[in-house]
Amino acid sequence: MSIPAISVYMTVKNGLPWIESAVKSIQDQTFQDWELVIVDDGSTDNTLEILERMKNEDPRIILIPTKGVGRGKL
Repeated sequence: MSIPAISVYMTVKNGLPWIESAVKSIQDQTFQDWELVIVDDGSTDNTLEILERMKNEDPRIILIPTKGVGRGKL
């Protein structure tokens, strides 16, 4: 497996209304040599389930579920 030219990072928490279209916007790019790393920060809606399905359909998606650690201190 080769290293992709571009890594896209995304964080999400309870993003159900938008997550599928956000991921599809990356998938629809003309440049295809990328990986999408998504950190789910403890979503309590169906966001994680949607992401797991999308990950199973596209091996370029890397999903990192957490129990809600936040983005970090400012």
